[in-house]
Amino acid sequence: MKASIRHLYEIIAGAILSILGFGACTADNNLEEKYKHNLAEYGEPSATFILKGTVKSEETGESLFGINASLKKYIYTDQKGTKHFLIKDAVSDQDGIVNIKLGDYEFYPDDTMELILQDVDGEENGGLFQTDTLRMNRLSMNKTGEGDGRWYDGEFTIGFEAALKKSNSEQ
Repeated sequence: MKASIRHLYEIIAGAILSILGFGACTADNNLEEKYKHNLAEYGEPSATFILKGTVKSEETGESLFGINASLKKYIYTDQKGTKHFLIKDAVSDQDGIVNIKLGDYEFYPDDTMELILQDVDGEENGGLFQTDTLRMNRLSMNKTGEGDGRWYDGEFTIGFEAALKKSNSEQ
């Protein structure tokens, strides 16, 4: 008797679960749009960052060609106390423009970033200029491209204007 009641219970429960299961199914192939607020996603936020600015002479206001721009970001200090940095380099063009495309993850801007501007060609291209370091708080960041509404935040341009002083040895 117990076995037949249990068997009947299993049949009824199976029928109810089957009906509920078919009722939850849909012929709608666009489930992502319909239920996008309920979708679980796994990933890491990212964005594209472009460092762009101009380098000029403080005395004349002329654009400086051949100035090395090194973007330096602190990463970590190892057990021996050695600090490790990521560095990306570019050289200013004829119009004094520096343009560095940063990676999506490793160069996410923060207060540890600094831009080091250094005259590496000596007396060429307008004379010898002093090295200058721009910290992140002296740089401006503007959103210049839209994201995808998910993990990609879009494109950001980090802008700067620098005026380098002539080196004391030349004055």
